[in-house]
Amino acid sequence: MAGKRIIVEQASKETNYTWISVNDITLKVSWMDRFINFRHKQNHWLDNVGSLSDVVSEYDDHFGKRSVDEISNAHGVVRFEVKYEVYSPALSAQQAYTPTSDILSQFGHINVPWNDGNRLDITVRAFDILEKFAEETIVVYKDVSPPRIENLWLSRGDNVNISVHSI
Repeated sequence: MAGKRIIVEQASKETNYTWISVNDITLKVSWMDRFINFRHKQNHWLDNVGSLSDVVSEYDDHFGKRSVDEISNAHGVVRFEVKYEVYSPALSAQQAYTPTSDILSQFGHINVPWNDGNRLDITVRAFDILEKFAEETIVVYKDVSPPRIENLWLSRGDNVNISVHSI
C-alpha cells in the first residue's frame, strides 16, 4: 500500500530507517497496514458465514481450512513470515522464514547476531488463505561506532581560525 512500509523500529528516522545505531540483538520489524489483500478484505471472505433458514446447521462446514467461523486476519492476510540474512560482507548469519506469533499485530521480533558495519536483509511474506503471498525485502545497516573527526579546519570568511586534528 502506498505510504506504508516495513521498518525496523530501532532504526533512525533521520536516516529514513536505513541505519541502526544501537547495539540491540533483538529487533522489532513492523509493517503496519503494508500488506492488504483487497479482494478478501472488501468481499469479507474471511468473516463468519451466516446461516440460512432452509439449511440445517449440521450441513454447514464446521471443520477444515474454511469453516463457517471467522478466520483471524489482518486486511485479508492470514499469516506473516519473516526471514533475515546478515552480510559482513559475505553471508554470516541467517534465519529461514519463521511465522510471527500474532497475525493482528503486524510486526515480528528477530534475534540477530550481527556486528558493527554489517548489512541486514529482512524479508516479510504475507499469505492469504489460498497460500498465495506477497513479499518485500528491506536492507538496514548497523553502525554503533562513535564519529571520528580528524584534520578539520574551521573558517569564517577568509580567516582560518580553529583547527582540530583529532577528537
